[in-house]
Amino acid sequence: DKVTEASRAAVRALVNQSTDSNGRVKEVKDMFDEVGAFFGSMLGQKKPWTQAIINAGFPNVEEERLAPLIGYLEFCLKQIVANNELGGIMELLNGQFLMPAPGGDPIRNPDVLPTGRNMHALDPSAIPTTAAVE
Repeated sequence: DKVTEASRAAVRALVNQSTDSNGRVKEVKDMFDEVGAFFGSMLGQKKPWTQAIINAGFPNVEEERLAPLIGYLEFCLKQIVANNELGGIMELLNGQFLMPAPGGDPIRNPDVLPTGRNMHALDPSAIPTTAAVE
């Protein structure tokens, strides 16, 4: 589907701008960080994710309307990159309290990020109500 492919291309472009030469994302570049992006926008250049959507067949995409979505995706990427697993294990081994957090799919529930917390599997919002069961 054309929309799915355009979405994937935009996310790929977002991740690629923070990917190093080894193919790893160590630090997420903010969409507003780069000075070059400012000058590029003055010259009419599009941001990489906007250009990816245009190349996928949506030439009338408005960059301003993408800003909230791209900001949220950057937040999610930062949470994924923030590798807290080792820190969490060290806290537990030192007998310290490790803050609980929900488990599951970060797309359905972004609160599972960052990882490295004391995961609990019960999601009260996923349990059907009595009315739903009847």
